[in-house]
Amino acid sequence: TLQVVLIYWIVYKKRVEIDQSGKIEQTNFDTIIALTNGIKKTIFIKKSEKRLLENYFRKRKLLTKFYPSLIFSVLVAVLINESKVKTSVFIDTEYFGHDIFIKSNIEDILEKLKFKNIPTIKFGFVGKESKSDYLASRVARGKIKPDRIIKANEVISIIFSIKKSGNT
Repeated sequence: TLQVVLIYWIVYKKRVEIDQSGKIEQTNFDTIIALTNGIKKTIFIKKSEKRLLENYFRKRKLLTKFYPSLIFSVLVAVLINESKVKTSVFIDTEYFGHDIFIKSNIEDILEKLKFKNIPTIKFGFVGKESKSDYLASRVARGKIKPDRIIKANEVISIIFSIKKSGNT
């Protein structure tokens, strides 16, 4: 019926989907996060940059079970900010049990970046047939170039600018 089609369109077509290829904690692989649905954007962090981040956090005794989801939060927030997302965001659950932590960090980072109208963020299963999974895997295989390459020092700068703002 028309009502079912309309609900499908509102729920699935008006949301932006985000998926990841190569987990943050897997430092032998690059990580790509892709955003799709009307917009197609990717952010890429080299495995060497992930090792730099891991060493940085290890030296400061900040390498906890939340480390990968914190880095993931930064990459997603930068991607949302640079894509100027205005609709809801549906993120593939990569770090089970960390959804609230990730969502809170993304919102804090977007606020710090002066992003207007922070989108609704939800988590769930995006699936291997999604456009975002396909886009991330094409970048991972070198078929297309990423839209954005991020370095370890930029990730660190974003993390600690957020932490400082929370203390004042």
